[in-house]
Amino acid sequence: MDVRIRAIDESSYLNIISTIFKDLDLPQLMDRLVPMDPQCQTRTSDVVKLIILDILSGRQALVHLERWAHEIDLPKRIRPGLQPSWFNDDAIGRHLDRLYDANIHAVLSALSGSDLSERRHPPSGLPRRYDGQDRLRRL
Repeated sequence: MDVRIRAIDESSYLNIISTIFKDLDLPQLMDRLVPMDPQCQTRTSDVVKLIILDILSGRQALVHLERWAHEIDLPKRIRPGLQPSWFNDDAIGRHLDRLYDANIHAVLSALSGSDLSERRHPPSGLPRRYDGQDRLRRL
């Protein structure tokens, strides 16, 4: 049997990834570790999250991010108040430089070593599944 998939609705799984990102407090942690430039309208965590969502969307990563930002629901997926035009190549480059200057390896280490292992509950907003032992658990 030949099964072909024409398209997968990316909105559902990108929403789940966005929810996980927020529930793990990764934007707040990154914003603490990477100083914000008062002249910027975006944060480094906004850019990193947009890049992660872009990569996981299956698009050609890092190409026309500003154009793609016009197509997605930025307030829902990243944070309210963002404008797609703020994710131009220059702004993204400045945030990546700032991330590098903040010692990207220390930032990644802090993100991976945060309280992720101590989380007792799965992120909110995710679908639940009956596990067969009289308990509901999140997928």
